[in-house]
Amino acid sequence: MAEQVKAGRTAAGRYAVAGGILVALGIGHAALVPVLAWPSVRGWVRDGLWSVVPFPGGGGGGAETATFWSGPGGFAVPLVLLGGLIWHLGRIGARVPAVVGWVLTGWGLVAGILLGPSPFFVISVAGFLVTPKGGRPRSR
Repeated sequence: MAEQVKAGRTAAGRYAVAGGILVALGIGHAALVPVLAWPSVRGWVRDGLWSVVPFPGGGGGGAETATFWSGPGGFAVPLVLLGGLIWHLGRIGARVPAVVGWVLTGWGLVAGILLGPSPFFVISVAGFLVTPKGGRPRSR
Protein backbone atom coordinates (compact mmCIF):
# COMPACT_ATOMS: atom_id res chain seq x y z
CA MET A 1 0.00 0.00 0.00
CA ALA A 2 1.34 3.43 -0.90
CA GLU A 3 2.23 5.72 1.94
CA GLN A 4 0.31 8.94 2.38
CA VAL A 5 2.05 12.02 1.04
CA LYS A 6 1.92 14.74 3.66
CA ALA A 7 1.67 18.42 2.96
CA GLY A 8 3.64 20.93 4.97
CA ARG A 9 2.15 23.49 7.33
CA THR A 10 2.44 26.28 4.77
CA ALA A 11 0.74 24.11 2.15
CA ALA A 12 -2.19 23.60 4.52
CA GLY A 13 -2.60 27.36 4.80
CA ARG A 14 -2.44 27.79 1.02
CA TYR A 15 -5.00 25.01 0.58
CA ALA A 16 -7.32 26.67 3.09
CA VAL A 17 -7.16 29.96 1.18
CA ALA A 18 -7.56 28.25 -2.22
CA GLY A 19 -10.48 26.17 -0.97
CA GLY A 20 -12.11 29.25 0.54
CA ILE A 21 -11.77 31.13 -2.75
CA LEU A 22 -13.42 28.32 -4.70
CA VAL A 23 -16.23 27.86 -2.16
CA ALA A 24 -16.93 31.60 -2.08
CA LEU A 25 -16.98 31.83 -5.89
CA GLY A 26 -19.27 28.82 -6.20
CA ILE A 27 -21.73 29.99 -3.55
CA GLY A 28 -21.64 33.54 -4.87
CA HIS A 29 -22.29 32.38 -8.41
CA ALA A 30 -25.16 30.08 -7.42
CA ALA A 31 -26.71 32.85 -5.32
CA LEU A 32 -26.17 35.86 -7.59
CA VAL A 33 -27.29 34.42 -10.92
CA PRO A 34 -30.89 33.83 -9.78
CA VAL A 35 -31.00 37.23 -8.06
CA LEU A 36 -29.72 39.08 -11.12
CA ALA A 37 -31.91 37.11 -13.53
CA TRP A 38 -35.07 36.79 -11.42
CA PRO A 39 -37.49 36.88 -14.40
CA SER A 40 -35.80 33.74 -15.75
CA VAL A 41 -36.12 32.04 -12.36
CA ARG A 42 -39.83 32.84 -12.40
CA GLY A 43 -39.92 31.02 -15.74
CA TRP A 44 -38.48 27.91 -14.05
CA VAL A 45 -41.21 28.04 -11.44
CA ARG A 46 -43.91 28.66 -14.03
CA ASP A 47 -42.80 26.04 -16.59
CA GLY A 48 -40.92 23.58 -14.37
CA LEU A 49 -37.20 22.76 -14.38
CA TRP A 50 -37.66 20.38 -17.33
CA SER A 51 -38.23 23.46 -19.45
CA VAL A 52 -34.55 24.39 -19.12
CA VAL A 53 -33.23 21.05 -20.42
CA PRO A 54 -32.55 21.39 -24.16
CA PHE A 55 -33.95 18.10 -25.49
CA PRO A 56 -33.06 17.18 -29.10
CA GLY A 57 -35.80 18.30 -31.45
CA GLY A 58 -37.34 20.42 -28.71
CA GLY A 59 -37.66 24.15 -28.46
CA GLY A 60 -34.61 26.35 -28.57
CA GLY A 61 -32.95 27.47 -25.38
CA GLY A 62 -34.21 30.76 -24.07
CA ALA A 63 -33.18 33.07 -21.26
CA GLU A 64 -34.42 30.54 -18.68
CA THR A 65 -32.13 27.87 -20.09
CA ALA A 66 -29.12 30.19 -20.16
CA THR A 67 -29.76 31.34 -16.60
CA PHE A 68 -30.10 27.80 -15.28
CA TRP A 69 -26.94 26.50 -16.95
CA SER A 70 -24.91 29.56 -15.93
CA GLY A 71 -26.14 29.34 -12.33
CA PRO A 72 -27.19 26.32 -10.30
CA GLY A 73 -26.90 23.89 -13.23
CA GLY A 74 -23.40 25.06 -14.16
CA PHE A 75 -20.06 24.89 -12.40
CA ALA A 76 -21.16 26.50 -9.11
CA VAL A 77 -21.88 23.28 -7.20
CA PRO A 78 -18.76 21.41 -8.44
CA LEU A 79 -16.69 24.48 -7.58
CA VAL A 80 -18.01 24.42 -4.00
CA LEU A 81 -17.30 20.69 -3.74
CA LEU A 82 -13.76 21.04 -5.14
CA GLY A 83 -13.05 23.96 -2.82
CA GLY A 84 -14.30 21.97 0.17
CA LEU A 85 -12.18 18.98 -0.85
CA ILE A 86 -9.03 21.10 -1.22
CA TRP A 87 -9.67 22.73 2.15
CA HIS A 88 -10.24 19.32 3.77
CA LEU A 89 -7.10 17.80 2.25
CA GLY A 90 -5.06 20.68 3.60
CA ARG A 91 -6.64 20.30 7.01
CA ILE A 92 -5.73 16.60 7.27
CA GLY A 93 -2.25 17.26 5.90
CA ALA A 94 -2.64 15.50 2.55
CA ARG A 95 -1.25 16.95 -0.63
CA VAL A 96 -3.48 18.02 -3.52
CA PRO A 97 -2.18 16.72 -6.88
CA ALA A 98 -0.35 19.47 -8.76
CA VAL A 99 -2.43 18.84 -11.87
CA VAL A 100 -5.48 20.20 -10.02
CA GLY A 101 -3.69 23.49 -9.44
CA TRP A 102 -2.44 23.71 -13.01
CA VAL A 103 -5.87 22.97 -14.49
CA LEU A 104 -7.50 25.58 -12.23
CA THR A 105 -4.83 28.12 -13.14
CA GLY A 106 -5.20 27.49 -16.86
CA TRP A 107 -8.99 27.47 -16.74
CA GLY A 108 -9.08 30.74 -14.80
CA LEU A 109 -6.63 32.47 -17.13
CA VAL A 110 -8.19 31.31 -20.40
CA ALA A 111 -11.77 32.00 -19.29
CA GLY A 112 -10.75 35.33 -17.77
CA ILE A 113 -9.09 36.42 -21.01
CA LEU A 114 -12.06 35.29 -23.11
CA LEU A 115 -14.68 36.90 -20.86
CA GLY A 116 -12.76 40.03 -20.01
CA PRO A 117 -12.76 41.39 -16.48
CA SER A 118 -14.47 38.73 -14.41
CA PRO A 119 -13.96 36.64 -11.26
CA PHE A 120 -12.47 33.87 -13.43
CA PHE A 121 -9.02 35.35 -12.76
CA VAL A 122 -9.51 34.61 -9.05
CA ILE A 123 -9.80 30.91 -9.91
CA SER A 124 -6.26 31.08 -11.28
CA VAL A 125 -5.12 32.52 -7.94
CA ALA A 126 -6.65 29.50 -6.19
CA GLY A 127 -4.97 27.20 -8.72
CA PHE A 128 -1.62 28.89 -8.19
CA LEU A 129 -1.96 28.35 -4.43
CA VAL A 130 -2.60 24.64 -4.95
CA THR A 131 0.47 24.05 -7.14
CA PRO A 132 3.57 22.90 -5.24
CA LYS A 133 5.03 25.99 -3.55
CA GLY A 134 2.95 28.08 -5.94
CA GLY A 135 5.47 27.41 -8.67
CA ARG A 136 6.39 25.11 -11.52
CA PRO A 137 5.61 21.39 -11.45
CA ARG A 138 8.38 19.25 -10.02
CA SER A 139 10.05 16.61 -12.16
CA ARG A 140 10.28 13.09 -10.81
